[in-house]
Amino acid sequence: MILRQEGDRLTCVRQVDHAALSGTLAEAWGTPPWDSPRPRPEVLIAAARHDDAWKGWDQAPEVRDGRPLGFYEVDRRTTTAMYAAGVDRLEDVDRYAALMVSLHYSGFFTSHWGWQPFSTPERFAEPQAAALRQFVDGELQRQGRLREALALGPEDELVLEVNYKWLQLWDRISLDICRQSAIEPWAIHYPAVPSRYGGGAAVELKFAMVAPGRYTLNPYPLGAAAFSASVRAAIVGAGPFATNEAFLAELRAAAPARLTASIESVSG
Repeated sequence: MILRQEGDRLTCVRQVDHAALSGTLAEAWGTPPWDSPRPRPEVLIAAARHDDAWKGWDQAPEVRDGRPLGFYEVDRRTTTAMYAAGVDRLEDVDRYAALMVSLHYSGFFTSHWGWQPFSTPERFAEPQAAALRQFVDGELQRQGRLREALALGPEDELVLEVNYKWLQLWDRISLDICRQSAIEPWAIHYPAVPSRYGGGAAVELKFAMVAPGRYTLNPYPLGAAAFSASVRAAIVGAGPFATNEAFLAELRAAAPARLTASIESVSG
């Protein structure tokens, strides 16, 4: 679950809803000089379903010290088991999408194509470190098996690298809409990525919130001159909550809400 506290209110976004916004971004991606994603159906599935692994957890997130845990606070023994099971299920849907999501999850803890991981297993205490090492090793084996099953050649690997890096952007943009301040303006520079398949200079995107619900993204990669989307959310009191059940009761009683996002380009 993605959490954003502002004052005495806590905005809660399920991982699957955040991922749906990532998929909407992927679908809109591709105004020149940016290429559109390919193979398109498979990449869109990966973007929109990359956090299916969290479905069970988000139905009953853990409360600790009076507040629910954000996704980055969950014990890595729990998350790695969820990630592996989630990719298992996605393999039954589409192998290429499963390969992308396996790379995405393992890429939190090991580098793929030079992308900086969030962390590495040795930075965690045991037994979490052991769980992470086992998870990464298992996903690297899965990735080899899927590459072989998909018969990916050198050109396919170049495409996969671009898709992997774009997935990181779609994930980050959606995450930042959900978790960054919705009141005070902010700006974030993302790592440089290719804009096209098969070469070209890497491009660094700047994403900024300029007013509540209004964002700019430059250079602008989205097909529409003004992109609008929303993500489902629940807004509850900030707690503290005595038990998991107390938080879940308030979460279930919350009126449906949506976080809206209008993304435009700016000159200069």
